[in-house]
Amino acid sequence: MQNISKNRIWTANWFIICCFYSVAYGLMLLNPSVFWDDYATTGFYANFTSLLNISTALGTFLNWGVYLNKLLFSFGNSIGVFLARLVTFVAYLLSALLLEAALRKIKEIKPIERFFIVLFFAILPVNAARMSLCTMGYALGYLVFFCGFRLTAAFCNTGALLARLGALALFFISFTTNSLLVFYLVPILYLARVKWEIVKSRPYTMVLKHADFLLLPVVFWLIKGNFYTA
Repeated sequence: MQNISKNRIWTANWFIICCFYSVAYGLMLLNPSVFWDDYATTGFYANFTSLLNISTALGTFLNWGVYLNKLLFSFGNSIGVFLARLVTFVAYLLSALLLEAALRKIKEIKPIERFFIVLFFAILPVNAARMSLCTMGYALGYLVFFCGFRLTAAFCNTGALLARLGALALFFISFTTNSLLVFYLVPILYLARVKWEIVKSRPYTMVLKHADFLLLPVVFWLIKGNFYTA
């Protein structure tokens, strides 16, 4: 019964967050306009080869965003614009919900506090430029990062190898958005907080057991620097 009650509360919280988020950003889905760099950096005007060249020039070596762009705009410009904004809209919303799920593991954060943290995280206009189509790649990288964060929480809870490997893979992909390398410190601190008893008593053991998480950014930059030339 207690689990059913918790699930209902979580569902209600997610519904409220979705409603507030939709009110805050839902109108972007009704805007058919194209702005700023969208002409050169999306499939609205540029062809696939041009997009691939631009992505490469920007230092991206996993060009999955370019292929998604090609797919969305294959339905036509007007539908492509709507789908690109829809992807961005959903990516930011899911990121907030994934954060809420990850924070449940931290006992010091009360449910009501967690709700308001995630609500403000979802609706504050941190990235007002999300209206621009060219931010879709960043939104997707953002979502992949929080998927990795959620799997990190699952790994902390269950110790599952699949969750661990999934988290590492998703973080690696998200690093193609360079700014997310800085925010990777947050999952590391989360990992340390959840396993604080081990950190206090056996810090070296903690480091050795989680060396893959700690070395992941280094591995990313080594692979990018040695096997990819912009």
